[in-house]
Amino acid sequence: MATTAATAAAAAAAGPATSALIFGSTGAVGSHILTTLLDSISKATPNDSTNRTFNTIQTISRRLPSHLLPNPPPPPEKLTMIQEADTSEWASLILTLSPTPSVVFSAIGTTRAAAGGDQNQWSIDHDLVIATAKAAAKTAAPNITNTTPGSVSTGVRTFVFISSGGTRGWVSKYMPYSQMKIGVEDTIRDLGF
Repeated sequence: MATTAATAAAAAAAGPATSALIFGSTGAVGSHILTTLLDSISKATPNDSTNRTFNTIQTISRRLPSHLLPNPPPPPEKLTMIQEADTSEWASLILTLSPTPSVVFSAIGTTRAAAGGDQNQWSIDHDLVIATAKAAAKTAAPNITNTTPGSVSTGVRTFVFISSGGTRGWVSKYMPYSQMKIGVEDTIRDLGF
């Protein structure tokens, strides 16, 4: 089932004040997610959150997505952009964010050619996504046993992974790319997202 960024954002943000974290915000899909969420912030008035999907947006990327910002840009309390060239640090950065995101959008991805081969693509499209999903799951771990009626879990409640169409098709067992995506999808599911 295909889901647009706006539909996923609206569904994921149901409930109290929320914060979104976007990985891959400078790529083709991630930049669309970012501009959609920024648009929802700009349309909302302080006393009316009907048009606002999230209260704050955070990005972690190798390059800052500054070229995607509206003019004037959102105030710093609405948008935090973290530039970290070392992607092995991204997972640990989730645990330092304030506010802790309630929704993570993972639009991390590259091509085999851009990555320089299958192994490098796997380390980005598979290993990096799984590392960030596991870190996101850790933010909610203290709240799993919270059984107070009416309580709301804090931490990441939703992890939206932008995968690829047809990964579970009849030829998927013969395609390394499909196997890579299936491995990520299954891991995210097993983490409880």
